[in-house]
Amino acid sequence: MKMKKILVFALCLILLLAVSACGKKDKENYNFGDIKGKATGTVEMTESGLYVEIDDILADVGDDVDFTSGIKFKGVSDDAYVQIYADTSEVDLWEPGTYEVDYSISYDELTVNRIAHVKVEEPSASGGSSKSSTSKGGNNSSSNNQGYEDETTGIVEKDIDSAKIDLLSGGVATVKQTNLRFIEETYTENSNIERNGRNYLVSKLIVKFNTGELQVLETIEHPVD
Repeated sequence: MKMKKILVFALCLILLLAVSACGKKDKENYNFGDIKGKATGTVEMTESGLYVEIDDILADVGDDVDFTSGIKFKGVSDDAYVQIYADTSEVDLWEPGTYEVDYSISYDELTVNRIAHVKVEEPSASGGSSKSSTSKGGNNSSSNNQGYEDETTGIVEKDIDSAKIDLLSGGVATVKQTNLRFIEETYTENSNIERNGRNYLVSKLIVKFNTGELQVLETIEHPVD
């Protein structure tokens, strides 16, 4: 009888340790890149096909995250048409949390989709980003019909109709708004970088809130020469 109790206790202990280990794995199941605030990864053409690996991103609140230029090419033909597309419409860099970025990598006729995570944290007291939100608006609380009272103005913040933004990809993004934090402007920002000896156009669709905060909804990189 005593031996049976010992066996039951041992089995319970093993089960408890197994559950604990699974929970720990779920919390740590991210593969962050080496550069904070920048997506890193690899696009490689191999004998078996197109290989794409994109690391998860760690960022401080208010960081200007680079979602594409840190993704490197390997074994890519000079004349290949390679496009990197990142849908970041769900990422709010002004609110701590973990978000998903949908990537679509096209190599001539081939396309590979990947999901990367963005973990947004408050800057640590010992360092980190010097940027901070001037007003996080409705995103610093779970706004509901009861509203949220802004500590600075004393005005009760409430949700208003979300904005529907047409994406460059042809999709539609839904962006949350409140009476204190709403979109004032939507615009496309273009720049150029060199990849694989070619000139690439980088297009970002950006919304600007009345608080001055910016949110990048999507980024597209493709060769233009």
